[in-house]
Amino acid sequence: MRVFVRLREMTAAQKELKQKLEEIETQLRGHDEDIQVIFRTIRQLVTPPEKPRERIGFEINEPKGRYGKRSRKTEG
Repeated sequence: MRVFVRLREMTAAQKELKQKLEEIETQLRGHDEDIQVIFRTIRQLVTPPEKPRERIGFEINEPKGRYGKRSRKTEG
């Protein structure tokens, strides 16, 4: 008789343990997603933003003329 009572207690304890494990597992799934978001945010903060490269050399800010063509006024 004591053996059967002990078996019933053990199965009840196992059911409780199984339920607790399932609860912990569902909580961890949510935490995993949150941790991934945190790591992505940290990576974005750690990597410096890319600056646009400055052009090397100089630029001419003159209006474009008609080079190579003569005007009729100067031919004359």
